[in-house]
Amino acid sequence: MIKIQRLSTMTFRLTSPKGRIIVVDPWLTQDPIWPIAERSQDKLAQVEIIVVTHAHFDHSSGIEEIVKANGNALIICQFELAMILMGKGIKNVLP
Repeated sequence: MIKIQRLSTMTFRLTSPKGRIIVVDPWLTQDPIWPIAERSQDKLAQVEIIVVTHAHFDHSSGIEEIVKANGNALIICQFELAMILMGKGIKNVLP
């Protein structure tokens, strides 16, 4: 069974039965709701997959923070955002 945790207005963390962590629409920057305890480097480093529905700030501003904590995280997003991220040197981006 997949565990779903709402972290913010837009952000959800999914935990697979095997413990893999997926974050959908990571809005970290200036998000008043995302719990402080969930923003730690240890928690962000656990994220293995980031899924971004679109590039609005309230859906994508946490990508770089998560990648900083876990450089191996896979990012799945729309083509244009993928090109921007890859242009910044972010790896493991899947358009």
